[in-house]
Amino acid sequence: MSAVAVFAGTSRQESLDVGEFKVSEVIFPPNRRLPWHSHPRGCVGVVVDGAVDKRFARFQADARAGALITMPPEEPHEDRFGRDGAAIVVVESQVQEDKSLACRTLRPRSWQCVSAASSPDRIPSLRSRSRDLRLS
Repeated sequence: MSAVAVFAGTSRQESLDVGEFKVSEVIFPPNRRLPWHSHPRGCVGVVVDGAVDKRFARFQADARAGALITMPPEEPHEDRFGRDGAAIVVVESQVQEDKSLACRTLRPRSWQCVSAASSPDRIPSLRSRSRDLRLS
């Protein structure tokens, strides 16, 4: 299995380099399935719209709007996007050795998929601002 960019399989993506980080908005079409893969850089993502079923070797989680997803470099996983697709804002390290502050919190071979809220209605500012998160 080879590592692929975070925008692989998207219908649209926009990115902005910010110091040692790359901030991307990635849009996945409805019902898209990305078979087992990994990403070369550690990343943190927030699902701002839609849903994705994240499958890892030992865990599976349904990440809906408001969910925070963190992954270390090279973590194998599979993605299955819901009937509405998904919009995700991803921050990834651009440091070759992934020694940036965000990636130091991601221990090798560990990961977590945490729901920030059980419903997007519990975080109305995120839901109402999701359209404002478009990068330009």
